[in-house]
Amino acid sequence: MQCSICGAKFQKGERYTKDHVFPIAIYKWASVWCPDETERAEIIQKLSSAENIQYAHEKCNFAKADSIPELQTLALDEEDFEVLQNMKKTLEAHIESFTDLKDSLLIKQKYKCYCCGMPLVTGTIRRINPDHARTIKNACIVCTKCGEDVESFTHISTISRFVKSIIDK
Repeated sequence: MQCSICGAKFQKGERYTKDHVFPIAIYKWASVWCPDETERAEIIQKLSSAENIQYAHEKCNFAKADSIPELQTLALDEEDFEVLQNMKKTLEAHIESFTDLKDSLLIKQKYKCYCCGMPLVTGTIRRINPDHARTIKNACIVCTKCGEDVESFTHISTISRFVKSIIDK
């Protein structure tokens, strides 16, 4: 068995995860741009399909975060590749909306993690306040480390004044 992201074979005892080729975050944030519940149900059905779930090294999956990969760069068998290529075509508008949301948040945050202020090229979309709905005003981009450190992320008081000042400008 091999990692779908880097193509290397798994070594004995190596940690691996199940990776959503097209991230489930597309469905989670779809309510921002897609009010139709039936259409959102179709999105989650596609994103939860067996073909969209591939094995990957834990480190490769974390590095990928919720980015949208180029299918040609992945180690996929021919059948899964064709299914995912068709899925990408049917989800194209949603993938574009998701990518636009990430890009706009990166620009708003001046390419810095919302929590720690580290420079970002990409990151993971999170809710600023997990008790509120997913909306553009309640969205931010965080680095992989802060995105996984849910305990400190959910305590808004831990966000530095420096980072807040960058966001407010």
